[in-house]
Amino acid sequence: MGIGDSGMDKVTSLRLHSILNIPNPYNPNNPYNFEFYIAVVYDIPKEEHVEKMIGLFENAGLVLRNDLTFFMFMNSMKDRRFNSCAFLGEQDIDLKFENMFDFVEIEDLKKKGYYMQPFGKEKQVFISHSSKDKKDVEMIIPYLNGQDLPVWFDKYSIPVGASITEQVQRGIEESDMVIFWVTDNFLNSNWCQMEMKAYISRMIQENIRICIVMDDDIEIKKLPLFLRDIKHIRRDHRSVIEVAEEIAGIIKHM
Repeated sequence: MGIGDSGMDKVTSLRLHSILNIPNPYNPNNPYNFEFYIAVVYDIPKEEHVEKMIGLFENAGLVLRNDLTFFMFMNSMKDRRFNSCAFLGEQDIDLKFENMFDFVEIEDLKKKGYYMQPFGKEKQVFISHSSKDKKDVEMIIPYLNGQDLPVWFDKYSIPVGASITEQVQRGIEESDMVIFWVTDNFLNSNWCQMEMKAYISRMIQENIRICIVMDDDIEIKKLPLFLRDIKHIRRDHRSVIEVAEEIAGIIKHM
């Protein structure tokens, strides 16, 4: 979750503590690249926990960042990109911020080894899906993040006011893996057909990982010829959470 000018109010904070471990804020080490994130990690999440967490954060005005994972934050600490700190109360905020940054020239920060590039530019997993299946697809994202897999997802990855076509094309170009969530809605979507063609073109030219999740009633012959030979996952009347766990396990070995 990324925070702009707004933050969590006390009510939201107390409600979050009832379902989560204490979230860990990550603050940048320099004022030239200001970022503030709250990383929330589950051991064994229940379905209602994930949905409730997303709702509470969004209602507090925060921005969900599925392209970032907890492990990425931990790795970034060695680049001196972030400080990690805990606030026990409002009285701690001013004191912490007084000693949080090195206010020096940007070139001096670079010489000291501070990381200055935008965060979240690592290769991502693109989820190709029909907008009619968005609710199901959205539920698998925390499980992918839990495997240290940043996700490109149109709802969260396309900024307000940006060109949807340009952003989707960029997401396809910058990803190194795609999950096709194949349903009747997917097969009847012109957008999804274009995305499949784009990834088939990339598959021919470069090494790209492809994972296919198919509804039980979808015949393999309905897929493009070049995708039929790829081992796929069947829903088998399982819950989305069960399918998400299988996807996460398979991706670890791809």
